[in-house]
Amino acid sequence: MAKTEITGYQYEFRNLSSENIAFVYLMHKNKLISMSAFIDNDEQELPPPREHLNGVVHVSYRYKWLSDIIGMLRNEEPVYFIWNRADQNAVITTEKEPIGEEEQKSFFKQLFG
Repeated sequence: MAKTEITGYQYEFRNLSSENIAFVYLMHKNKLISMSAFIDNDEQELPPPREHLNGVVHVSYRYKWLSDIIGMLRNEEPVYFIWNRADQNAVITTEKEPIGEEEQKSFFKQLFG
């Protein structure tokens, strides 16, 4: 199992003739570690995650999950990509953190700018 901190990301939208797809590229120190496709077709079966020869892991998600994952990448730190080659399981996750952490930051920012 490989746990890699995500230090950057990029996303793009593609309008194909049959559907809309968004891609999120996860990077560690400017090296691509995962490419996620967000498919706007709830009837299409999603392929399982797979690792290519160059080590990049391709993962497919439902389009409706895009905003949740982008929110995690924007608002949480650190965020990790975990790839379990044996189980073919890919995870985007944070570490254990205190409850209300972001709300406290917002409160103090309102008070003190």
